[in-house]
Amino acid sequence: MLAGPNGSGKSTLTELIDFEGRERLLDPDAVARRLNPDNPNCAAISAAREVLTRIDEYLAERVNFSVETTLAGKGNLDLLAKAKALGYQVRLIYICLDSAERSLNRVRSRALLGGHFVPDADVKRRHTLDREQSCRLKTRRPSRILR
Repeated sequence: MLAGPNGSGKSTLTELIDFEGRERLLDPDAVARRLNPDNPNCAAISAAREVLTRIDEYLAERVNFSVETTLAGKGNLDLLAKAKALGYQVRLIYICLDSAERSLNRVRSRALLGGHFVPDADVKRRHTLDREQSCRLKTRRPSRILR
């Protein structure tokens, strides 16, 4: 799992590094762009559903895969626990900037270059939630947390 708040650089990182499960990288933003290239924001819910369906399929097939996500919701912590219970070797790469403002600036710059926009309030809220969830993961002993 590659996780971090909006604008932290998850997609940039996935383009730069090689990792197990890369061939089955589930990125909701990329799925939304595929579903609706002209307005990916309109496809966000459909993209999330598709990613959740694929996760269930991959878990059932016992194949290696990766998920790019924020940790703002509880579902990703549950996914890590479920995968581990199924015998997966779970690895987490967590990337986060030192402030929500830096994440906001990256999101705004990305949007100016044609990338997807995330409203400021959502970036700030998710930044806080994401960091709280990463602290919970520390107590569960993830493989690695990068800051």
